[in-house]
Amino acid sequence: MDAAIGQVVAELKALNLYNDTIIIFSSDNGGETIEGGNNFPLRGNKNTLWEGGMRVNSFVHSFADISRNAVRTPLFNVVDWYATILGMVGERIDSYGDGINQWPMIVNNSNEKLRERFVYNIDGKSAAIREGDYKLIVGNPGAPSGWIPPTASSAAEPFNKNNKTFWLFNIKEDPYERRDLSKRKPKIVHQLMLRLRKWALSAVPSIHKPLDDRGNPKYFNGTFASGWC
Repeated sequence: MDAAIGQVVAELKALNLYNDTIIIFSSDNGGETIEGGNNFPLRGNKNTLWEGGMRVNSFVHSFADISRNAVRTPLFNVVDWYATILGMVGERIDSYGDGINQWPMIVNNSNEKLRERFVYNIDGKSAAIREGDYKLIVGNPGAPSGWIPPTASSAAEPFNKNNKTFWLFNIKEDPYERRDLSKRKPKIVHQLMLRLRKWALSAVPSIHKPLDDRGNPKYFNGTFASGWC
């Protein structure tokens, strides 16, 4: 990746376009520990709803617009990039879908909160939502569910030993998701559940479908079949 990005930067410089180019780099998910990635001290792994699977860094490089080494911490969801890039180039449209134009926050060296909430995921087996400082996880957040130090292997303690179905965290105070507040703050759990249910009505259909007996191994000489071939 370093080499590929370096080639792009070198070509921009060769064409005298580098000083007029805004470069955005963002990861799409947390690291995969069995492939050498690491998210410590955040909890979890790629393909989980824990912060280690969802919370990533980004950077924006621009000579003209952004102060060097400035850090922004407000909530920013991946869907905001579309709206932000359009806003960056001065495009005005009636709707950005679910995205918010966060270019003013980035360029004005401010931590103004333009986004108050977002959904991590909604599907047939799990969901998670962030609103303000609070994050609610419902269902199966995925595994590994623990905290894997850089020097450890990918092994983790067994997931969900108590068959929990709700977790509530104050991410501002507890970014490592060690203190579940779901029993202490039932009103917040209820409020976030209502919002999740409302958004689920407009969500695309889940890829996690109910089990279908037509794929039963007993019909295929003991082999599982997906039904499409």
